[in-house]
Order: sequence, then C-alpha cells, then structure tokens
Amino acid sequence: MSTQSKHLSSVLIEKNIEGFTLTYHQRLILRHSTENPCLWIGAGVAGH
Repeated sequence: MSTQSKHLSSVLIEKNIEGFTLTYHQRLILRHSTENPCLWIGAGVAGH
C-alpha cells in the first residue's frame, strides 16, 4: 500500500440528510449542514 493510500484510508466522509461530515483518524475536521454551512457560494458583484 502506498503512503497516499494509507492516509486516504483514514479519511471518512459521511453523508446525512442535511449535509456531511469529514473525519480524519476519527477526529471531526469539518461539518456541513443546511443550518450551519461550512461553505457558501453566491453570485453577485463584489463592492469596495
């Protein structure tokens, strides 16, 4: 097994009804849901 494969096997993405969680070695790295988004993408014109 390559070094990259060993690291990737420790990453887990779990999908749920409203979003997903990302864990690494059973440690929560990121949680995303409709109530508490970790990412937001919008459209528009940026102002100064």
